[in-house]
Amino acid sequence: MLIQLSSIQIPSFWEVIKFGALESDEVKKEYQGAYCLTLLQDLLSGKKLCFIGKKNNNIVIISIISFYIDSMTGVRHLYIHNVYSFSHQSKEFWLEAFNDMVKVATKAQCKVITAESKNPRMAELANYIGVGSTIRKYSFNL
Repeated sequence: MLIQLSSIQIPSFWEVIKFGALESDEVKKEYQGAYCLTLLQDLLSGKKLCFIGKKNNNIVIISIISFYIDSMTGVRHLYIHNVYSFSHQSKEFWLEAFNDMVKVATKAQCKVITAESKNPRMAELANYIGVGSTIRKYSFNL
């Protein structure tokens, strides 16, 4: 079960959140300061929300989300920015976590949940849960 952290809880969990976010986004060392400052501001202001998953009273996953309205369609989205697992989780655990996100999205009147990841395990889990992909992202570094 996912637990939403309130903005006043963010400082207490900051080191865990920061580690999970940096790892899941694979932020280069030179950008980590600006990345962390922006993330902390967004979490403290409520612009982004953090959820944790626990097992045996230990944090096993973190997830950072936000909401946005697509300017073209007017459809409200729940966007999953980060998901980080501190240890291997079963597919059933991920299905439960996804169902918790569906509940959050429904409560926020979202019609779509979106996310992106280059982690092959996330693609495997998305397929297991029944989540399809709508786009492939390509980049060429110059």
